[in-house]
Amino acid sequence: MTAPPKRSVAAALAADEWEIAKRREEGVPLFLRYRTPILGPDGVEGYGRLLRILWPFETENSGALPSTNQSSDMELFEDRLCGVLETDSHAFLAAVLTFDGARQWVFHTSDVGECQRRLEGKA
Repeated sequence: MTAPPKRSVAAALAADEWEIAKRREEGVPLFLRYRTPILGPDGVEGYGRLLRILWPFETENSGALPSTNQSSDMELFEDRLCGVLETDSHAFLAAVLTFDGARQWVFHTSDVGECQRRLEGKA
């Protein structure tokens, strides 16, 4: 059973506010979408593990961004991830990075094993 979420996590999930940062690193575009407010160590107490999920859609060092179809598929994937992991605040999505042929979702959680069970449909 998952412990009740820290008040700051529950508030961030309820507000569901995001910012986007864009930049070029050696000519390669980088997009960072992150939940605000950014929660520091005190704000994520009890969520001491990071779960990173990577979706490579092009070869590394290609500098590629996802196509429209890939973006749609990734949006659906993200919705499903959040539906399974954030349901009872077991985990929360803190940031999404898109750069150089890959997208990465960064979740905070207390139990990566439970996340795995949920993603496998065994929870």
